[in-house]
Amino acid sequence: MRVLSLGDAPPGALLESMIGHMGLRRDGAETVERRLLDSFDWRVWDAGAVLEHELTSDAGWLVWRRRATGADPARVLGRQRTLATPSTGADLAVGAVSRLLAPVLEMRALLPRAVLTVERERFSLRDDNDKAVARAAIEHVTLAGAGDRVDIDLGWCVV
Repeated sequence: MRVLSLGDAPPGALLESMIGHMGLRRDGAETVERRLLDSFDWRVWDAGAVLEHELTSDAGWLVWRRRATGADPARVLGRQRTLATPSTGADLAVGAVSRLLAPVLEMRALLPRAVLTVERERFSLRDDNDKAVARAAIEHVTLAGAGDRVDIDLGWCVV
């Protein structure tokens, strides 16, 4: 992931380069709400993971990621489809994330620890058969301010 500086304007030149020089095709844009969930005593974080609930206008995914440590990169260990944000492990159907979450969370409730709004534009590189052979996205991320705090612009990234 390449993170552009906070002072960067929307990456118009990068968009033009991706489309014009690299030959990528625009596949659409979407707004994503990403809720970072954990217990009040940070059990998920202490287990070396991050639990995200990612919601678009028509889908929801609960994602369990192993946090990056030293030379080990972050990695998705489980994804599970759900539109409702769970408040406990019992709220989830049996699946990849519920199996990872249950022994960590035990009897604790999940709380939203941060809410991010992600404006994402997707691109793909297609072969002669119109099959996607590579994908990329440009995201603009904003951290929602809690209570009377203002939102924080976290900038742009290419993923």
